[in-house]
Amino acid sequence: MPRNYLPANRTHRFAKPADTLWIERDDYTVCDTPNFRGTNYGHCLIIFENPARRGFLYWQARWQSEHTSKGVDRGVLCWECEPFAAPKAIPRPTRGVRLTCLKLHELQRSSHHMKESARAQQLSIRPVSTDLEWHQVKKLADLVYDKGEERYMAYHRWFYGGLRRRTQVNQGHWWGAFKGPELVGMLGLLHDGGEARFQNVMTHPQHRRQGIASKLIINSIDALQAELGPVPVYIAAEWGAEPHRLYKGLGFRRVSTLWEFSFPPDA
Repeated sequence: MPRNYLPANRTHRFAKPADTLWIERDDYTVCDTPNFRGTNYGHCLIIFENPARRGFLYWQARWQSEHTSKGVDRGVLCWECEPFAAPKAIPRPTRGVRLTCLKLHELQRSSHHMKESARAQQLSIRPVSTDLEWHQVKKLADLVYDKGEERYMAYHRWFYGGLRRRTQVNQGHWWGAFKGPELVGMLGLLHDGGEARFQNVMTHPQHRRQGIASKLIINSIDALQAELGPVPVYIAAEWGAEPHRLYKGLGFRRVSTLWEFSFPPDA
């Protein structure tokens, strides 16, 4: 295992759909999703050093050697570093390259001091289980991301189908917040028995700012710890995203930073 195998890189392996492939090389990991090419991490390299060390072009060439024959429209490099790596250490991407920064947080203390809103108290929080409920999961994802395109809906069918299979082999749960029969919020909390990671925390646009995400996070952590004990629990959010304040209030603190470089495959 690489010496800087940080928590996001570890937890990727059980927080992605069940048919995701992981191929270990000397200084990087190949991530591949042969059953669905329309996802960024499905054709990425997870690298274990600052890409500035050998240069961005070197890592693009490594990506091309692994993925260029697969007909994908974007290449992706992912690098995880210590939480407060100096910005000057990040290589400046060339034209056509998008740079995304995410922060990974770990639960450090109990979140039970938070007061539930009256509306949140009326919700039923439970694992998603039936075909109808999983259909609602995909529909809520379509609505929240508001793409309205078949390729995105196809992605959600594949993505949530793969995560459902993980829940069926006791690798966590997909949790729903139900108002009557309607799914108004959801998240995944997946694990490998020793660590756990949240995926896709989202609330229906018409039900936001009612404490739904907080209740989902608290209830799912309670259930996880009742099952596995006090295992590490992680959650990621894009740099500058509003949920950072929520996660801090729930007892999470930042433990690493993830940099994602997305580029044309023939760059």
